[in-house]
Parts: sequence; C-alpha cells; structure tokens
Amino acid sequence: FNMTFPNISLDIYGDLNLGNTVSSIGTLNGSFYLKNTGTVRVITNGTPLYYLTLAGSGTVNLTDDFNITSLKIIGGTMNSNGYKITSNTVDQWGSTTVNLGASHVYLTFTSGWQSESGSTLNAGTSTIHLASTTTGDQYLASLGGSFYRVIAESTTAATYSFLLGAVSIHEFI
Repeated sequence: FNMTFPNISLDIYGDLNLGNTVSSIGTLNGSFYLKNTGTVRVITNGTPLYYLTLAGSGTVNLTDDFNITSLKIIGGTMNSNGYKITSNTVDQWGSTTVNLGASHVYLTFTSGWQSESGSTLNAGTSTIHLASTTTGDQYLASLGGSFYRVIAESTTAATYSFLLGAVSIHEFI
C-alpha cells in the first residue's frame, strides 16, 4: 500500500521498519525524525523515503539499500554498513559521524553532499557517484572528512565543484 503523510513531522524513537507490503511513502511535506538515544535500524525493504532527518544522539544502522529524496544528519552516528544510498542530497551538520565503509552513494541532484565543520565523515573505501539528473553545478563540500573515490558520471551537470576548505579525495574518476 501507499502511505501519504501531508504536512506533518513524525518523531521516531526506535527502529524505522517499513514492511514488505509498503510500496511507497507517497508525498510528504513534513519529515521523519529519528530521535534515538541508543542503537536503531532503518529497514526500508526497498521503499523509497522522502525526507529523513537523523536527529538523535545514538547510532543508526542501515540494513538494506536506501533510496531517499533528502537525508539530513544532525545528530549521532550513521553506519551505512556497505549498503547503497541513493539521494538527491546529503547534509551532515554538527557533531555527527557518518561511516560509509564500502557503500556506493549516488547523488542525483545538483546540491550533492555537504559535510559541515564539527562533523566527521569516515569514507572507508566508499564510492560517491555524482550522478545528477538535472542541469546545474553539482558539488561536494566537506569540512569534516575526506572522500575515498568520487566518480563524475552526470550527463547533465554543467560543472563539478569541490568547496569549503579541505576537501580530500583519494581517487577521482
């Protein structure tokens, strides 16, 4: 079934587990906020999400491939556990940690990835795919870590920009 949440914000303090019968979240003008203090899991079973903000002080573990319009990490730690992440944009703010391991991250909009001062990005051997499907500049911005492998594969992005100080990339293809 298709779940639609118009104009709300939903606070979640435990696992986010979308069963196999959920085919989509529909349109969402609000957000899901994970506000955990311990360790929780995000289980999507292939269901795409609209907005998700990780706002807790604990750890969030992905347990399957993750498809989302916008991911914001403003609290705690996120472990991708090697799963694929597809998102228009990823914003990482404040005292947060993202552990990408061997994940492939597909950024499909011009805004790309932004990791701000005070945050930690542990790239592992991950691959960031700059795969914008819209025209305009696509960027990576990091003040809190480095990227391991970046592949520029957009057929529509006008330019690629690496902004905001010390963006370190091990391999750029």
